[in-house]
Amino acid sequence: MGEAEPRAGGRGTRAVDRPHGSAGRALLRVEDYPGLKLLCWSRPSPSISRREAFALYERNWRFVDVAGMSEHERALIDGLAREFGNGLINA
Repeated sequence: MGEAEPRAGGRGTRAVDRPHGSAGRALLRVEDYPGLKLLCWSRPSPSISRREAFALYERNWRFVDVAGMSEHERALIDGLAREFGNGLINA
């Protein structure tokens, strides 16, 4: 925790997680990202839009365990930050 900005990169983002068609409309499987899964504890849906995921990470950054995060999830956050936050997470 305490890191207010995601790392640069994003090479580990899988093709199914990349946006296609309308920006931010591509769905992410919440189960694939442990940190996101914790933030989605009250949401019944197994998937979430990229835009919603970015908003959740940004709003709840204080609860994100950056040190224990997988490279896969870091790559997701980096990509979301570039896509929706000009490269930054406002925490």
